[in-house]
Amino acid sequence: MSLPALLSPITSRDIPLYREFFARDRQIACYGNSWAYITQACRGFGLGLKYYEPDLLVSIGRHRGHYVIVRPLGSIDGRFIALLTALRKNSGKPIFIKKLFPNQVARLRQLGNFHEAATYESRTGKVFAGKYPWDAVAFADDDTYPEFILDIDITRQHWLKPRDWFDRFQKARRNPDSALPSTVLREHYRKFRHHVHQFLRLDIGCRLDAYTKGDVAAVRKFISRYFGEERLPNVEAYNSMLISFHTMIEDELRFGFTAHVDGIASPVGFFLGERLDRKSVGSYARIVSRCYPGFPEYLGVYIMSQLSRAGISLLNLGGSETAAIQNFKQKHAPIEERYMQMLVYGIE
Repeated sequence: MSLPALLSPITSRDIPLYREFFARDRQIACYGNSWAYITQACRGFGLGLKYYEPDLLVSIGRHRGHYVIVRPLGSIDGRFIALLTALRKNSGKPIFIKKLFPNQVARLRQLGNFHEAATYESRTGKVFAGKYPWDAVAFADDDTYPEFILDIDITRQHWLKPRDWFDRFQKARRNPDSALPSTVLREHYRKFRHHVHQFLRLDIGCRLDAYTKGDVAAVRKFISRYFGEERLPNVEAYNSMLISFHTMIEDELRFGFTAHVDGIASPVGFFLGERLDRKSVGSYARIVSRCYPGFPEYLGVYIMSQLSRAGISLLNLGGSETAAIQNFKQKHAPIEERYMQMLVYGIE
């Protein structure tokens, strides 16, 4: 199998093809089923490479000389194994396959010899490196820790007393075996509520503007200032998304905002989201300045209010590479912790 004959570049002309496969997949609030995620995660080959047959769509990126399969869609069978074998032979290195649901993991184990890049224990919240991890710190990239899915109408209710809020949260919660005990969840809510009210007491005007093509330069400057010289790769990771957001994601599927406060001319916050289905959105960029106490938490509530007005009820924050990122996201009290797996093929 020669790779050039198998693969073709992902381009903006493929958007309808991907939308069709996302719809066929019929998953709810699936973070990986988005144009923003596929084209971000398939780094190393522009927007990525693809292998396509009418019932199979495989997206391919590169990581430190390894091929990376991102959210395979459709019928996983012998063709998929043949593709992995060809990629393994071409690179001379194992292949990472990310954003897999449990049924896909089970199917792959029927077809070949696969290893977990990492193992997550939901009851303890601990992560253990597999035989061949993605990285020495992020064992399975953003599949190291589970995706967090928020019910935005519950998360943003900062005016409720903790007991009343927790009663509503418990009714919506989908992971009774979560590593987060009730006492910790209540404390998360108390802190979140405190920070939101902290900013509100300052009585500083804040507004959200729709992110437009004319905002690219200002947002890029804000992101550069936020991350600083020492974290320049973070800035570069957002650059292509800033431009492609308007050219490659349809108007009715994208949510982009810049945040502004009184007394500061430049943006102080930035959000990009893509609609995953009728009721859910994935968050693919959320960068907020700590210009005022409680502002990040307040802005989160403000953004969720905007999404709610558009008929959105679920917000998937994605998975986390490290415990620090995981802990930061936990303060929003997700109703579902969805563990997506990364497998490795071709370990000798």
